Amino acid sequence: MQAPAFFYKFMEDLKTKAERISSQAKDYIDTLYKLTSTKLTQKIVQQSAVLIAGLILAFFLVLTIFFISLGVSLWLGDLLHSRIQGFLLVGGIYFFLVIILLFFRKKTLLPFLRNLIVRILYD
Repeated sequence: MQAPAFFYKFMEDLKTKAERISSQAKDYIDTLYKLTSTKLTQKIVQQSAVLIAGLILAFFLVLTIFFISLGVSLWLGDLLHSRIQGFLLVGGIYFFLVIILLFFRKKTLLPFLRNLIVRILYD
């Protein structure tokens, strides 16, 4: 018994549609890959720019703090008539700030930094 002619035509149409869907799926996947790659590249460039700007800002901030500390140390040294005491006093102030940061790092510092990083990454 032979299959009717409309069955062969139906199978040919089905094969053509399947090939077209397969081709469209390949195009869709390729386009999705290119879009994802472009978005990822854009995000990496943006984050790199933020990182470089942050590093430059941090460098100048450290330089500023250094010179201010040097000036305050010399000024306190003149007031106390001993430069060593001026430098020790400023060093003690920084040591006290480090101790305070160590005590509050889990409650305030780490959540602040975590939120800052998440905000930068998902901005």
